[in-house]
Amino acid sequence: MYKDNVKVSLITNNGWELARKYCRVTVGKEDLGYKVSDKFKRDLCYSEHSPIREIRFEIELKDIPVPISQQFSRHRIATNAGDFLHENINPTDIEHYIKSQRPDRTGRPRGGNTDYIFTVNVQGLIDMSKKRLCLCASKEAYGIWNEVVSQICKIDPIIGGMLVPTCVYRGFCPEIKSCGYSKTDKFTDKLAKYRSNHVL
Repeated sequence: MYKDNVKVSLITNNGWELARKYCRVTVGKEDLGYKVSDKFKRDLCYSEHSPIREIRFEIELKDIPVPISQQFSRHRIATNAGDFLHENINPTDIEHYIKSQRPDRTGRPRGGNTDYIFTVNVQGLIDMSKKRLCLCASKEAYGIWNEVVSQICKIDPIIGGMLVPTCVYRGFCPEIKSCGYSKTDKFTDKLAKYRSNHVL
């Protein structure tokens, strides 16, 4: 439904190689330059260790409702305990660029639809997906974010498989007013699939 409104691009083509290199540095090993395995990718995503922040995407949203751009722009920092120790620019920031709604620039009243681009790393995608794939999200936000995830799955299926709503991520629904999804067979299947991706 929102295919024409969404364009996802991978910014860091060598992100997995960088992530592996930085992981090896933390344990005092040299990077050997071998192919990054799917198991390593899954393990790193599930553990949410900081090197996943090296893999960045650009999300371009065209002609979307202004309230949806405002909902998405509330996501500023990909949460991770170490993020707040940095003094300058934080590599986990989600950078937002939203087309101006100023009447003196657009020649029309505020409101309606807008264009919006943001850059985000894997940690940010995981965190945004928890909220935007929830059925308690607005229909438009849910639909647009589903399209984002669909395109990410085509670029990197392992990362795409990590992008789930909070109930699947945590194994239960923490919402005060639940949509009821966590009591369905679909939820049970989705949870089993999400957990089965983790190769022990």
